[in-house]
Parts: sequence; C-alpha cells; structure tokens
Amino acid sequence: MNSKSTWIWIVIAAGLAAFMWVSTQMQQPPPAPPPIVPKQLAASVTSVNVHPSASSEIRAELTNGSWHLAAPISTPAQGAAIQTLLAKLAQLAPARYLTAGELRDQPNATEEYGLVEPQFSVTLQQADARRQLRFGIRTAPGDQVFLQVVGIEGVYVVDAEILKWLPHTAADWRDPGFVDLRNLPFDRLDLTNGATAIELQVDPAEHTWRMTRPLRVRADSRRINELLVALQRLRVTQFVTDEPKAERERFGLQPAELTLALSRGTNPVRTLLFGKSPTNDATQVFACREDFPSIVTVAREAIEPWRALPNAFRDHQLISVKPGVEEIEFKNGASFTLRHAGTNAWSIAGEKFPVDAKLAGELVQLLDQITILQFRKDIVTEPDLPDLGLATPALQITFRSPTTNGADAKPLETRLAFSAPQGDTVNVRRSDEDAVYAVALSDFLQLPTATWQLRERRIWNFS
Repeated sequence: MNSKSTWIWIVIAAGLAAFMWVSTQMQQPPPAPPPIVPKQLAASVTSVNVHPSASSEIRAELTNGSWHLAAPISTPAQGAAIQTLLAKLAQLAPARYLTAGELRDQPNATEEYGLVEPQFSVTLQQADARRQLRFGIRTAPGDQVFLQVVGIEGVYVVDAEILKWLPHTAADWRDPGFVDLRNLPFDRLDLTNGATAIELQVDPAEHTWRMTRPLRVRADSRRINELLVALQRLRVTQFVTDEPKAERERFGLQPAELTLALSRGTNPVRTLLFGKSPTNDATQVFACREDFPSIVTVAREAIEPWRALPNAFRDHQLISVKPGVEEIEFKNGASFTLRHAGTNAWSIAGEKFPVDAKLAGELVQLLDQITILQFRKDIVTEPDLPDLGLATPALQITFRSPTTNGADAKPLETRLAFSAPQGDTVNVRRSDEDAVYAVALSDFLQLPTATWQLRERRIWNFS
C-alpha cells in the first residue's frame, strides 16, 4: 500500500469519527433546567414577600413557629395558606424551559413574556438564602404562564394553576379569626348594650360565673362559656378598612351599639366593639377591637345573644345537688331525712326499711334539674312573703353537705322553701338568696311527701 492510499484512509476514518461524535451529541437530551424552588429552601423559608401588580406588597414572616403579616398591616396570618403555597412552589415542574441561547434569538423576550413588569413578584427568604420569582403573562392557550427566577438566565413555562395559590390582596392571607381568647387572662366581662350594663365575674372559689351588676346573683356559667367559645370561633366576613383614622361613628362603633370588655380584675385585657349593619346586608354588623385599627364585618347572628337582657345571663338551675351532699331533709308538716349511706345507697333516718336506690337516684336527679321558669321577685323582705305564699311554706327541703373547717364544724346547709301551687307554677326561695323564683308545678308534684314513696320495691333477694 502506497503512502497516498494510507492518507486517504486516515482522512476517511477521521471523518467517520467526527460524524459519530456529532451524532452522539445531537442525540443527548438537553441538560435539566435548575429547580425553580429547591425543596430545602421551601421547607425552611422564614419570610415570604408577594407583590401583585394590582395591589401593595404583602409580606408574611415566621416567628416562634407562627406566621403573621408584617405588611401592609401587622396582624396574624393564615399559616396553612402560606405553607400550601411553599409546598406548591417546591413541587412546581416546568412544562418547558427556554434556555439563554434561545432567548438570545428573541431580543424582546422578557417584555413579550410580561417579565419586565410581572403580574406577581415573589421573594422567598431563609437566613442567607434568597429566591425571587417573576410571574409574567399566560401563554396563548391560557393554561400556562411564563416564569423567571432572578439570577437564572432561562425562562420557565409552568402550569398556570400556581397563580391561584398566590394572594391578590392582604385579605387572602389574613387570619379570619376576630379575636383569640385562648391565651387571654380574664376573669370579668362587662357588657354594654345601649342603656343596659351587665357585669359578670368568675367566682374564684367555685370557678363559676356570677353576675355582679345590675344584680348580685348566680350566673349561667354554661351559657356564658358557650358564648365565649362561639366568640372564639367568630370569623370575619369582610375586612372593610385598616385606616387608623377611619370615622368609627359612621359604622356605629363610636359609641358602639354593643361593647364587650374583657378584664383581669380592674385591668382591661381586650375590648370588642360591635356597630350597625351595612346598608346592603342586615345579616352582618361592623365590628372592631378597641386596640386595633381594622374595621370588619361579622355575622349578626353570632353576636346577637350578647345583646340579651340581664335575666338571660342568670342561672336558671334552681339548685345544684353536689355529689358530696350527705342529707336531704323534707318537711311538710311531718318531716323525714334521706341520708347518704354509700356510693349509691341511701337510708331514711329513724326508719328500718331499705330505700330504693333507683328511686333515690331519680329524686336527686330531679332536684338537680328543676328549672327556674320566672324570676318572680329579686329583692324579697319578710312583708312580701305572705303574698308569695311563703310565710308558711307548703314544703321545705334542706340540703346538708360536709364542711372542711374541722371535725366539730357544722355541715353546710341550703334550704328551699316552696309555696302552695300558684296556677301551673310554684314559688320557691333559697335560704342563701334574696330572690323568689317560679318553677313548674309538674316538677313540684314529683317531690315525695312521705317515706313510703322511697321504699325498696323488691320484696326479697336470694340466689
């Protein structure tokens, strides 16, 4: 083989090698684009800044494990909504990625894709790590949107579904709760509804609510606690204004139609103001907190129970028969005493026959459930008793409970004095209260008048 042929073959081999290398390079897929938001960053973000083109900047910050809005107003935020957005961004995968090389062939690409003045600008911050995203216009079909990560030369095309997780206004991320009572240390409630003023306080010994104004009487602790739970659950329907200088008079908030003040002793803790209804929606009322500028609307139905008259907050249970009661004495001319003899056992003092435990239990339950139908008279003196049928009661029931003041101390006593029937009701007075109440005649007629009514019905017992 001559030298000329050798060189020909060398040139052919080199050409084949070059062709194979080019073919291999052309067959390799393009490199994967950088992630839009790395999962590690999304999981540790402490600040999220969203700037919609049509409204002001919205900034949320994570402090002590809770999200709150720092701009445009400082207020609690919906942590779940923010965490959902971060999770969606971490999962966001591009349908297409336009490389820097492709963009060089389109000199006006950023303007055409709406990235110079984006519809949303999102900045994620975590310590020294920062990520800024710009959302441009939608693609021609409308189901995708152009996205640019600042610092990365390419442009992503992603599912436009991500846009629905971005807040358009601060209201989208604001906590809709009206007031958080869970960590407020209060033991007093002051209600002002026009000319009606009601003061409720917690009894430190009994841990129950008592009314101290306009009357010093027992309060319905169960009802008050239920209303406080409903207040905790109250949600804002609309954020009306955050302007500190807003004229509260035109919303019926100065003076307020209803004021609910929570205090610890004499120290105010939180004051809630409720006003009139918007002209176009009678189911809502304007509301605000005295220490916060925002005026909102809430459901009228939720706060209507607080507008009630004082008697609605009074305890309608005649007496609470506590588990520790030792004796129940009945006196209606003759008298007998039902004595607690064990966990579920009772006996009649001075009687040998056994007491029916089931009947005794039902009697205690009946006494515990007698309901006050009417507050007949709140302040009663001796001259009032004959007209109320209580000068000589038709029935007296005395409850005796042990005291903790020592072995020689007398038991605690509470006595109920019942009148003769007054139509379909009976008047009754407690020995520890000034008022006279009316209870249902049907309840009164179920009370025993003789010992045989409580006797054991079983004749014998054998195995």
